[in-house]
Amino acid sequence: MFWKTIFIAFMAAAVLGDENQLKPRIEDECNNDPVGNFNTFEETAIIFDRCLKSAINLNDLQQEIKDAKTKAAVSQIFQRHCEKKPQLMTCVHTSLDALSRCEDASVQSQIVSAKNISDQIFDFVCYNHGEKVIMFLAEKGSLCYQSKTDDITACLNQVKEDNAPSFVDSKNLSIQEKCTRYDQFSSCIVGALKNCDTPVAANTFESLLKSLRVVSPCNNLNNQIVQERQPNGAVDSQVN
Repeated sequence: MFWKTIFIAFMAAAVLGDENQLKPRIEDECNNDPVGNFNTFEETAIIFDRCLKSAINLNDLQQEIKDAKTKAAVSQIFQRHCEKKPQLMTCVHTSLDALSRCEDASVQSQIVSAKNISDQIFDFVCYNHGEKVIMFLAEKGSLCYQSKTDDITACLNQVKEDNAPSFVDSKNLSIQEKCTRYDQFSSCIVGALKNCDTPVAANTFESLLKSLRVVSPCNNLNNQIVQERQPNGAVDSQVN
């Protein structure tokens, strides 16, 4: 189901190293913090899990969608669950705030981006009572995604191997390098999904990944590059 596969966006947004390295990394940094914030982070992670489950049960939601007979019925299901969007966003923001206590200023700025990205995912899923997701499901987008799981995993592994094999290395990448990794992964996953019989899966993920990029530091980087080039362009045009 899309509700399960949508979280590929979080992975794409970060495109970090092996997820198994994340907890030891956080534990190492937080243990060096005299305040002992790692315990706070672990406690917050538990609260985060409970918070999400109190707001929405993904298994029940999937069953509701499966049992629905019409698109109108599915739309009503999304409308009801998306009313909980503010609660879900609070769950995510609270957990990210807990993580930021153990990180330096450079990573804390990425926490802000992570919040923006998570908000954008919720907005995308809930747009017009789940219109985009409903189309994804109706046109068998989930089947396409599931059939390309190995290809998508290969996309992620390729980006990791080409750029940064570990979480630590990933932290040291510049914004431009991280944006390049994101663009490589986005192109790879969309390219894989385009090989399905229906274009809806590729179109949906392409739309989602582009919307996530807009709220990421990559968008500011693009604007900066354009601004830096404009004065030269103006001079060139006058000379010519």
